[in-house]
Amino acid sequence: MAGAVVGFRLPNYLDRANAPRYHFHFISKNKDDGGHVLECQTQDVKTENDYTVQWHTILPGD
Repeated sequence: MAGAVVGFRLPNYLDRANAPRYHFHFISKNKDDGGHVLECQTQDVKTENDYTVQWHTILPGD
């Protein structure tokens, strides 16, 4: 299935806010399928990196 994987590497102190360390999501090319990636096999892969130094999370109110 063709698509994109987006991942985050989070510091240990955020382990209660999100999955610890590496966290990946998949979205199919036609955008009909997607979700958390727990295991995968790949071929013909292109990678890109973005080094983000700040991250702001806005949580919904009560």
